[in-house]
Amino acid sequence: MSEVVRLERQGAVGIIRVDNPPVNALSQAVRQGILEALEAAQDSAEVRVVLLICEGRTFFAGADISEFGKPPWAVGSRPRSPATTASPPPPPRSGCQR
Repeated sequence: MSEVVRLERQGAVGIIRVDNPPVNALSQAVRQGILEALEAAQDSAEVRVVLLICEGRTFFAGADISEFGKPPWAVGSRPRSPATTASPPPPPRSGCQR
């Protein structure tokens, strides 16, 4: 995990806690920390549900404007993981009309 994101466990609940003052901006460190925490929770046999919370008064204020114009990840530094790849849409329910 990163310095601004940590994963805790309470029973079957994995708690991803973000603390990136002053407004919990979605910096590269936060995004990478969340991804690593989700992967760790997915690999845990005990975690059945994940709760994402932020410290302070704001959940997420948005992008970290100090990173505008920079790539979201250094090229080749972050392989795509199964946790971040798109899943096929679920099959339509029987009896549902569109």
